[in-house]
Amino acid sequence: IRYTGPEKAAVRVQIYTVLGEKVDELINTELSPGIYEANWNASRFASGVYLISVEARPVSGAAGYHTTRKMILLK
Repeated sequence: IRYTGPEKAAVRVQIYTVLGEKVDELINTELSPGIYEANWNASRFASGVYLISVEARPVSGAAGYHTTRKMILLK
């Protein structure tokens, strides 16, 4: 899961089921500007559709960013 931060921000990357149940949290920290990648070890999860939520709240107080994407896990 690759994402870019244009400024210093508190970043959270979480994985949810399609029913909205949080199953994993990959990132929950403050990061400097740059390009980042998070790996999800899904070995303990069943095949299916999952949602990836990426949220960033800039330290400067500027407007934050939030997106959710679908992902298909096939085993």
